[in-house]
Amino acid sequence: MVIGLIYLILLISQLGKHFWPGWSFVQGVKVDYLSPTLYLTDVVWGIAFLKRFKNKNIRKRSFANAQDDFGLRITKGKKDSIVMLSLLFFFNVILANRWQVAVYGWLRLAQIWWWAEYFSKHKKEVIRFLGWVIPWWIGLETFLALGQVVSGGSLEGIFYWLGERKFDYLSLGIARISWFGDQYVRAYGTFSHPNSLAGFLLVGMVMWNEIVTNNEDKNRRSFVPLKTGLRMTLTGKVKRWLVIWFGVLGIILTGSRLVWGVGMLILLLRFKDEVLRSAQDDFGLRITKGNKGRHSNTVLTIIGKLCIGLGVFVMGISVLMSNFEIVGGWSVNSLDLRWKLLKSGWEMWRQNWLFGVGLNNFLVNLPDFMKGYWWLQPVHNIFVLLLAETGLVGLIGMGVFLVKRIDFRRYGWVWVVIVLTGMFDHYWLTLPQNMGLMGLVLGLSKKPLPNPPLDKGGENN
Repeated sequence: MVIGLIYLILLISQLGKHFWPGWSFVQGVKVDYLSPTLYLTDVVWGIAFLKRFKNKNIRKRSFANAQDDFGLRITKGKKDSIVMLSLLFFFNVILANRWQVAVYGWLRLAQIWWWAEYFSKHKKEVIRFLGWVIPWWIGLETFLALGQVVSGGSLEGIFYWLGERKFDYLSLGIARISWFGDQYVRAYGTFSHPNSLAGFLLVGMVMWNEIVTNNEDKNRRSFVPLKTGLRMTLTGKVKRWLVIWFGVLGIILTGSRLVWGVGMLILLLRFKDEVLRSAQDDFGLRITKGNKGRHSNTVLTIIGKLCIGLGVFVMGISVLMSNFEIVGGWSVNSLDLRWKLLKSGWEMWRQNWLFGVGLNNFLVNLPDFMKGYWWLQPVHNIFVLLLAETGLVGLIGMGVFLVKRIDFRRYGWVWVVIVLTGMFDHYWLTLPQNMGLMGLVLGLSKKPLPNPPLDKGGENN
């Protein structure tokens, strides 16, 4: 599991080497989404994958058990789904305008599912790791985000090796925002776009809060991931709020209106339950021996959430009222371009309704559907994107596959964030860090096998 820990630590990195074959261009323009890329996290994955073969007991084990280690074991319940996905892969690739792009997209999805299987088999260890890995993600990204906003560009140096891209305020296509009339760059962190960073931070915050809340040892809240001494003890509400406030600051610096809105919605939905539970405790309506210590934190919790809510409300009002501009400066064409992408995606599906245009082939086909000024971006809706690229068979097939294997009630609030942000952006299916995070959530939410095979080989990497 040490390799898994290294992968989790490096999950925020986008350091990689891009390759530019002819099929990664669209009308002479290089497109990052189509470029086959070797990321640092791919190297870690390769080591983890190969280590399975080098297990000292692998030759003594049955073929069925070896299949199970890779998540490939075909049981009666899996057979229909695997046949459907295999047929989808075959027709989706051969019908794509650029089959190389489709194959690369399927390989990326297979890699994400491999990690989901891996994390599913090591849930207890992963949850202990995440108790301090997620604060590492949030702390580093927020520190880097603040530095980028203050300095007006990338900080470079050691952050280059985590994947920070070089940019400044005058860079072409850089995202900007205005605060009280002054222009600033939006925070990128080690991500390719502020919106992608914001979605990652919000999911990380919600996941971390659920992990801490649901931990069996609610009083001590201690995570001890390694015997070698890597340890971070969470000392109650103070440290929890420190992590949350760092995350809130990072999200504000990204300037992502979508994540601001989704975060506010999640806050409101959970606020009602928090107030009711706190009122029951504080007014003696539901006091037990295990929750007496929560009374002193109730006021701080409610005041903190009110402050966050008030701040987001004021920013939202400033966006809607031009004569009360606290924050603004977003592209005036953003909504129009997103609407055109949505219409193009819908029309793309109508003409290729059964198997789609091919995984990752949306941008390849976009110039034929978005006439005039076209924006080389995937449609900002993961469901329309999946529908356009894999067709009705793909959307239904993958939906059935996931419903059978994933318990969406586990980490339910995390899935709410992914679905809501995915309805208005594409990064959960297109950008490496967000896809890796979704693979982690899939693994932690995966349903257990009805009759899991006994692992006699003692595999534990």
